[in-house]
Amino acid sequence: MRSTNYQQDGGDNVYTVGASLLLVDVNFDNGVKQSFAALKCKITTSDKPLIFAAGRAREVRGTDCHDGNFRVEARYFTTGKWFYQVVALFKKDGGYSQGARHFVESFKVIG
Repeated sequence: MRSTNYQQDGGDNVYTVGASLLLVDVNFDNGVKQSFAALKCKITTSDKPLIFAAGRAREVRGTDCHDGNFRVEARYFTTGKWFYQVVALFKKDGGYSQGARHFVESFKVIG
């Protein structure tokens, strides 16, 4: 497996992109489940598939995450043996929801 992660930590918000090339086929549903579970959200506010011609994609949102004071916007993609995670973790009352939304929506899988 080969993996690269990029992270920007602003204190009240953390934006992360992860790309993993697996040696075996991607278990997309399990990857999404484990990644989102690691954020420790008490409430999943949205979980829906996205249209993605090159493979599968899903968007998951949650609240009361991490220590209970954060929300999450996350998107997951798979194509071939690649698994991508795009996650924005931000304070519930910090006013970062618009920036977080823009961040996850701006990620595009090309190739």
